[in-house]
Amino acid sequence: MNPVAAQGGMAATLKNVDDQDTWEAHAFDTVKGSDYLADQDAVAILTREAPGVVIDLEHMGVLFSRLSDGRIAKRAFGGHC
Repeated sequence: MNPVAAQGGMAATLKNVDDQDTWEAHAFDTVKGSDYLADQDAVAILTREAPGVVIDLEHMGVLFSRLSDGRIAKRAFGGHC
């Protein structure tokens, strides 16, 4: 998903596009991308809490790219499954 002002994107699983989008998949991608050096407990917390942070940002007024039906748009970045 991309905040329209930053366009660099951020990773979070919102389950708003497909059912394969889970915090567990996000955690695995994160750990794998770190060559398994990341603190896996910290990664689990980060990936479980990320969707709520996105909603908080939206409530604070951060603008996100949207699909035509209004859902927050998402796209895969390097290393994401």
